[in-house]
Parts: sequence; C-alpha cells; structure tokens
Amino acid sequence: MTQVIRRRALPWMIAAAAVLAAVAAGIAYAANPTASRPGPPVAYAEINADGTFLVDDSGVDAGQPRARGIAQANVSHPSTGVYCFSGLNFDPRSAVVSGANGGGQNFTLATVEINPPGQLIGCGLNDTVRVRTVDIRTQALNDEGFFVWFED
Repeated sequence: MTQVIRRRALPWMIAAAAVLAAVAAGIAYAANPTASRPGPPVAYAEINADGTFLVDDSGVDAGQPRARGIAQANVSHPSTGVYCFSGLNFDPRSAVVSGANGGGQNFTLATVEINPPGQLIGCGLNDTVRVRTVDIRTQALNDEGFFVWFED
C-alpha cells in the first residue's frame, strides 16, 4: 500500500504574504515622504508642575533639562492644570502624554490635544498643543508634572 504524504504549505504562504505586505508598506512610505516616519520622537520633555523642564540633578546629564527638540520658551502654563505649546520647529501630528506618577504623585491623569492655532480652549492664539493634568482623587485640574512625546 502506497501512502501519500502531503505537506501543508500554509505556514510558508503566511510568511510570504507577510514579507510582501512589509515590502508594500515600505514602498508606500517611500512614495509619500510627508507621512509620519517611524523612529524616535521628534521632541520630548519632562515638565514640572510649574511648567518648567525638569533638570537632572546627578549623573552625566546633571544640570541638563530632560528635553530634546523643544525649548522652555515653547511651553506656557496659563492656568491650573493647563500647559500650552507654541512655536515648535515641527508640525506635531501625534503626541503622547503621561503623568509623572513617581515620588508620591500617583494620582495624575494627563491628556493631550493637537489642534490648529487658536482652537485650544484655555491656550493662546498661537498654541498648537494643550496638555491638561487632573488629580483623579478630586477630579479637578491640578498642577502636576508630566512627560510628553511628539512625532511630526
């Protein structure tokens, strides 16, 4: 009796489809240079509750602000729990914010919004990004530290 053994090609087909999809995505990205590009953030900062950059106090970066691609002059703090960004040297397309929930500050909720200048409630006419920080215990805007990352 002869027995026919069939090999299943499904795993190979899935792998080939994944490679083709990756190549197509790379070609699509190369064809559209204005699309957001993968990689590290174009700018980031650790902001204190008063709206200033956190400055490292030890190590090789002692005395340096924990920020890149953004200047202190780009940040304003017009009211309690509201931080606005303007004059950025890039067009923010995406932003991520996280409350600095260390050192006993474990109750900060931070949100971020990107809009055309003049459309952010609580910010100035030239501001394009707004961060708001809330103390979840009181459910009210409160001055809290946060981390923010931007992609263009």
